[in-house]
Amino acid sequence: MLKSLQMRVYISSRFER
Repeated sequence: MLKSLQMRVYISSRFER
């Protein structure tokens, strides 16, 4: 369940400008 949140943060960080 928490993995979903971590994945979102990881992707967000990569797409962050």
